[in-house]
Amino acid sequence: MEKDGSITHFEWIIENGKQDNRSLVDAMMSDLWVLETGTFVSWNASFENGRNKELIEMYPEHSANLQYMIDHTFDLMLVFREGLYFDPGCQGSNSLKAVLPALTVITYDGMPVGNGMEAMAVIEKILVWQATEQQIKACLSYCEQDTWAMVAIHRTLLNALNP
Repeated sequence: MEKDGSITHFEWIIENGKQDNRSLVDAMMSDLWVLETGTFVSWNASFENGRNKELIEMYPEHSANLQYMIDHTFDLMLVFREGLYFDPGCQGSNSLKAVLPALTVITYDGMPVGNGMEAMAVIEKILVWQATEQQIKACLSYCEQDTWAMVAIHRTLLNALNP
């Protein structure tokens, strides 16, 4: 997310049958450092930052950029986990799938890949050459839906602060 509020969705996924994600990381670095500034918004930043720390170990040549990502990641989930915003529709949960329908009209219903466990199952298939192109596209669509879900929640929160 840029200072002006603009959002850019990027997507990368490991190639079918590849065990080495170097090409994915190289593409990610190439795409993201066109931006040079900005904040990375995630849900459950500790998980995302943990993966980035692993990438630093694997690809030290990208350590400065990956560390920038870690240092400039905003965890949208914390707003709900720390009770900074409460909506009874969340039913006491701070999971994205609980918060989303309480605050927006966005849904994962009917998506071939509709949750993180299904997305991980597709990624496991990719690693052993068993994912179809349709499954890969469905996984990327799920990830993109996560992006727009967080954008919608962020905008809802901004509107609550500035009615």
